[in-house]
Amino acid sequence: MQSNGKINEESPQQPFELLLLTIERDLPVLSVGLPFIIQFIIPQKIKIIASSSCIEKAKSLGLGLDRSFLDKSLNKSPSDESSDQCSRPVIEYLDEDTVVPGLSLAAVKHCIQAHGGNGDRAGWYFKQLLLLAYATQPSPYRYYLVWDTDTIPVRPLSFFDETSRVLMTTKKELHATYFRTMERLIGIGKVAHDSFIAEHMMFERPHVLRLLACIMNHVSINDSENDAHKESCNEFFNTLLDAPKFFDAQKFIEAIISAIEPEELDASGFSEYETYGSFMYHTARERIALRELPSMRLGSSFFDRPPTTKQLFALSRHYYWASFEAWHSTRIKTRAKHSVRHLLGILWTTAAVLLLPNAFNRFRKEVMFE
Repeated sequence: MQSNGKINEESPQQPFELLLLTIERDLPVLSVGLPFIIQFIIPQKIKIIASSSCIEKAKSLGLGLDRSFLDKSLNKSPSDESSDQCSRPVIEYLDEDTVVPGLSLAAVKHCIQAHGGNGDRAGWYFKQLLLLAYATQPSPYRYYLVWDTDTIPVRPLSFFDETSRVLMTTKKELHATYFRTMERLIGIGKVAHDSFIAEHMMFERPHVLRLLACIMNHVSINDSENDAHKESCNEFFNTLLDAPKFFDAQKFIEAIISAIEPEELDASGFSEYETYGSFMYHTARERIALRELPSMRLGSSFFDRPPTTKQLFALSRHYYWASFEAWHSTRIKTRAKHSVRHLLGILWTTAAVLLLPNAFNRFRKEVMFE
């Protein structure tokens, strides 16, 4: 099930919507990255999900409201084959506390505190629970892509292979706590060689609902052949599929938080990407193909935050995307290392633009919709 990692732009792409869960700190990167996301990912619809205050800030910046993003509004069914791939997607803002009824930052924080945590990581957990629970909400799209908003694609990306399997990006970094939480949630730990935690994940709604059914019914996947367990899980899955309004957000929050080791509640005790990727690998491997693609995580160490078009072009010569995380350090050694990397980034950018002027002009025109 391993893909060769190469992007095949001729592979048939399934229609999907894109979820961008953001915070104010990442708005500068997202404002630069949005044209690249539209050009290289080609979603049919984009939903920017954030707190109400963050949404107001994004709107004040004109994020997603400029005519260059909305010049060809798509109010079409995902089955409409006449849709032009170059059309710009509709961009919608959603208040994060209202996307899934009953699932809010306050509710997650309250549950964490009830289990002994201080709640400082509630926002981090809330985002992950929201991304899974989103599958319960009505949508014409079978697939939804989640993309980190501090990350910018710099080359065309496809998310389905020639047989319409979902392409899942894997990484080498592993976090043992995630697997222990998974074992308590769904009865499986590490099942694949690498990690499913990348900067994006393509979710397939029916399979997310099956995962939710297992989590909320405390069904171990390894016991799913047991008729009683299987019947319970399937019954709940069908309920979610036919009537998502019956999704119990509080029960879902409790199921996840209670499975996390108490000492990890104020750290990193659960991963939606690792859990969903492992679930698919274990239960529906025929629906996915694994791939590795070169990407840059330390973008803000080598380049500006937000980056310039020239810097992104330099990155595109080797990578498919780059992340520009916010970081602050007072350590002299760390700051010195950052300065050296930034100098290398300047040399890297200058060389790329001077040596490949025609390629740079094509790249710039692509993302500026010229």
